[in-house]
Amino acid sequence: MIKIFSTPIRREFIFFVIFPFFVWMFAFWGYLSGQRSLVVDAVSYYEHIGFFTDNIIRGVYPLWEPSWCDGSPYNFFLRRIGEANPFYWIPAVLKLIGVPQVHAYLGFLAFYYFLALTAFWLIARLLFEDRLTAAGAFLLLLFSGWGTQLFFNYIIIIFVPLVWFFYFLFAFFREGKKHQFIGCFFTLALALTTYIPFFFLTIAGLFVLMFAVIFYKDVLPSFKQLLGFVRQNKCLAFLCILFIAVACLPAADFYHESKKGEFVLPGRHAETDSSPVVAVALKSVVVGDLLAQGYFDRTFMDHASLIRGEFFISYFFFLACLMTFITPLTRRTGFLLINIVILGLISLTEASPLYKFLYDHLFFFRIMRMVSYFFWLAVLPMAVILVMDQVRAFIKDYTGRRPVLFFVIAGHIAFAVWALTREGAVWTSGVAIVCSLIFFTAILLGCRNKNFLLVVLMLGVIVQPFQLAGYVVGNGEIRRGEIGRYDPSVPRAFVYGRPFVPSTHAAHKDPFIRSIQDGLYYATSWFADVFTHVPSEDRLAFTANKLYLIDSTVAYDAPDAAFYGRLATAWRGQMNVAYLARAEVSPGALRLSSGTPSKAEPVGPDHPYVKVRAFDVNTVRLTTQLDRPRFLLWNDGYHSGWHVYINGHDDRVLRADHAFKGVWLPAGKSDVLFRFATPWRYAAGYGLILLFAIIFGVVVSYARREGFLITGECSDGQ
Repeated sequence: MIKIFSTPIRREFIFFVIFPFFVWMFAFWGYLSGQRSLVVDAVSYYEHIGFFTDNIIRGVYPLWEPSWCDGSPYNFFLRRIGEANPFYWIPAVLKLIGVPQVHAYLGFLAFYYFLALTAFWLIARLLFEDRLTAAGAFLLLLFSGWGTQLFFNYIIIIFVPLVWFFYFLFAFFREGKKHQFIGCFFTLALALTTYIPFFFLTIAGLFVLMFAVIFYKDVLPSFKQLLGFVRQNKCLAFLCILFIAVACLPAADFYHESKKGEFVLPGRHAETDSSPVVAVALKSVVVGDLLAQGYFDRTFMDHASLIRGEFFISYFFFLACLMTFITPLTRRTGFLLINIVILGLISLTEASPLYKFLYDHLFFFRIMRMVSYFFWLAVLPMAVILVMDQVRAFIKDYTGRRPVLFFVIAGHIAFAVWALTREGAVWTSGVAIVCSLIFFTAILLGCRNKNFLLVVLMLGVIVQPFQLAGYVVGNGEIRRGEIGRYDPSVPRAFVYGRPFVPSTHAAHKDPFIRSIQDGLYYATSWFADVFTHVPSEDRLAFTANKLYLIDSTVAYDAPDAAFYGRLATAWRGQMNVAYLARAEVSPGALRLSSGTPSKAEPVGPDHPYVKVRAFDVNTVRLTTQLDRPRFLLWNDGYHSGWHVYINGHDDRVLRADHAFKGVWLPAGKSDVLFRFATPWRYAAGYGLILLFAIIFGVVVSYARREGFLITGECSDGQ
């Protein structure tokens, strides 16, 4: 026998997990092949992960984004993706061996979804101890609308550590192995390194609270088991706790930075009195709740108009829900139901008093915006587990019991009449209903052929979503060229091929940069000021060139309408003057030069006195040969984290023209180095990546040594 088929669990994994996943990939090949375009937040995360991995494989830890609103700190985007995630090495390695960026990223997305669904299957297998219903739960979630979220938003980044955390948690309290204990901490740390770990913490916290209420008799034994493990493995437990503390540092650093006010998020933060700029106004949350998203508009009708992000699931799920009315409610299903109801109420925001209470009293609810994601992250997976657990009970209690046959047949007929008469219902809906009827009827008639039941179950679950996936793909936007900023025809010398010194003509400015600056989602606070108060044509004309040599600097006090007017005039005419904030500079930094040209001197690629010697996203090195002291204005966003070294001596970066940075350069030859952040910050970033890779390796090593899968065999569904 072929080795990979040598054990029952391997055969089960191949036929119940891997093979259906390849069917799913075929159904969504239009997206996974790159023929259809990612949309909305999925594009942003493609950009962020691509930017991060592209720089990392060049040996640069990106802390600054030069092309985002004329320069912004990158810490916000690092928090969004959780840069320490070792799985980001997958697209990085793929790109290193020549795989195009688009396909490297889409391959990573597919693998990450597979990773999440594998953990979900393991959870179902552990809870049900039944191959048939565990496979049914896996198939229902796999072939639901969850998969289309990959091409629409970013929640897969949260879902993977969430579902693996629960698997390791359940497995630990079943077996108490070291890799399960470490796995809980590793997945928790993965969530904590993102800037929105609160989805994870809310779901896990509610789970623990409801467990203590409903399974109160199990709390003390579980606590004793945990305490006994810690006593036997004190060093391991201490290191895991230390690891979590270290994993919290990036989030703490980001929270501290958000309170300094050097960056803003106007679209999120408007009309809220919370001090962190990542806080979200209640009106912004409401538009992201479960009702406002319109997920369920085409669940039972108009299937041909389905698009990515909308909810769909096989009608087998709803018919299984109907059948569970005759099975007794257990404590486990009741526990799941309570969690589903509470998270569902939170997802309704203003339609439920619960969310408003949490928003007013728990600080992190003011940071989460798309609360509808609770549906995908927890409500839907829990509902699938609940329903298939009841199906398991139905199989156990009703095999060979014909008295309820009338209820089963009548329920299916009623559902078929209602569902199939909806406008735009697809023909495979009927297939799902027929397969469901055969499945439940066969059980009531005493069928014990597990292979027959499995085939009917797979057809009932897969056929309808497979057709719906075709509509989702067909209705997707056709990808024209590369996604976002990526263009393989341009050498990627710097930030995906952009030269450091672009054309002096505004009309030639990078189209992607211009598209970013048409809106203001995230930027430095000073750039937000000029974006708001200076006409865009003046700003774009001036910032089309990155470097200027200027002879005079003048002071301004608190910016007002008159100041922004003078600034616009100076930019429009490229006047030979830079404006410095009076409160931030010494009198020596303010110099008026006479007998100089009226216009600033743009520094182009062939400038005779200023040469750009090296650059990356965090640093720029120039050499200058000036006949007189001159002020170098760099049209890149100002931030207090920037440092400048002139001929090896530390100097001060000045905030020039309100939003950008500059420095006075001496006459003669000079070596000028601009660098963002300190060497310690880079060391911390690389150290965190290495630490996560090591912990992941430890989990894998212990799992191989101890045996990864839960011991014991599943039943065959009888």
